[in-house]
Amino acid sequence: MEAGHLRGALHRVADPREHLARCERRSGCSRRSETPHAVRKDQREPKLLSFTNPVVGPETAAHSPPTMATPQQPTRVVDGAVVDTLARLQQLAATLGATDALDSLPQIVVLGSQSAGKSSTIESLVGLSFLPRGTGIVTRCPLLLHLRPRDTGPADYGVFGHGGGAPISDMEAIRAEIEAQTAKLAGDEKDICATPIVLRLHVAGAPSLTLVDLPGVTRVPVRGQPDDIGDKIKRLCQQFARNPRAVLLCVSAANADLATSEALVLAREVDRAGDRTIGVLTK
Repeated sequence: MEAGHLRGALHRVADPREHLARCERRSGCSRRSETPHAVRKDQREPKLLSFTNPVVGPETAAHSPPTMATPQQPTRVVDGAVVDTLARLQQLAATLGATDALDSLPQIVVLGSQSAGKSSTIESLVGLSFLPRGTGIVTRCPLLLHLRPRDTGPADYGVFGHGGGAPISDMEAIRAEIEAQTAKLAGDEKDICATPIVLRLHVAGAPSLTLVDLPGVTRVPVRGQPDDIGDKIKRLCQQFARNPRAVLLCVSAANADLATSEALVLAREVDRAGDRTIGVLTK
């Protein structure tokens, strides 16, 4: 009896086709509907994954294993044409007197007290000496400086927005023209003017930047200045500093107390978190 049961069990195991069919009926699968190496639609790779094959010949393309493509973020590069367009827009706004239209354009705003070294900092960034120098208040109009790399020509040059587009390669002539245009806009006294002077500088190896040089912050008027000169300068600086796309370059003298720095006080009023504020110490 036991031998008969053993022979029957061996016979059932010895027939692989019947054993496989019995297993398929138990699991609910069917060999006719799916082969062992088939992949169902719900088992395919997620759509979020992308695959690319290496560059191979037609003979090995079908056998090349797929490789995952590494996602890369696009690199944002400031084109020189963008800087030129910004320069034209700022010159048009200055000509029409619509200075409020400049508040939304990206730029680097240089803030600081009088004689703190703002002009020296800008010239260090540019690599040229072209700004007026002197004691007391020298910058009396906003200077919109568009820095561009020089592509051609033997020497660096500048182009004023009010000069008809004539290039000037003499830095002393550029300095004299800034002084003359400042006197024309703000007068011969020591008052300030909100109308900007637009200058585009083409310098070899320079980055594409837009800098704004503003009058130095002061509290006590000197002879020839109006009594409210401090408030006028502060309102002018705030006008440019409120721009959310502006980087605030706060220049302070190294021997001054940073807790009372006029530039940092202005920056805190419009950028409390300090996300777009950069401090510079000068000698």
